[in-house]
Amino acid sequence: MGRPIKFTDEQLEQALMQCCGILSTAAKKLKVDPSIITRRVNKSKKLQEVVKQAKAQALDLAESELLFRLKDRKHPNTQMNAIMYYLNNQGESRGYTPNKKQDRTEDTSTEDLKRLSNLFRKAYDEKPKDEPSD
Repeated sequence: MGRPIKFTDEQLEQALMQCCGILSTAAKKLKVDPSIITRRVNKSKKLQEVVKQAKAQALDLAESELLFRLKDRKHPNTQMNAIMYYLNNQGESRGYTPNKKQDRTEDTSTEDLKRLSNLFRKAYDEKPKDEPSD
C-alpha cells in the first residue's frame, strides 16, 4: 500500500486555480514536492484541463491589463515589461510571439510592443477629458 494522500483532487484544483496553473507554486501552497503535483496532473485529464483553464484565465488577465495600460496616457510604461514578458512566454497560442534571435536591429518583443501599442491606441483613440489636446 502507498502513502496516504495529503490532499484531495478538489484541493489540488483550487490550488492550481489560485496559482494560475503553475505546478511548482501549487506544490508550495499544498506543502508537497512538485513531483507529486506533476504526477497527479499527468494522470488526470480533469486536472490537466484545470491547469489549462487556470493558465487561460491568467492570460486573459494579462491581456486585460495590457489593454488598460495601453489606454493609460498618464503612465504608459507602467508594468509593461512584466505584461509583455508574460504574453511572450504564455500567449503564443493567441498570437503573441516569444523572443527569437533574428537578424534585426530590434528584438521581437520591442516590435510586438510597438505593433500592439499602435493597434490599441488606434482602437481607443479618444483622449481623456482631463487631458489637454495637442
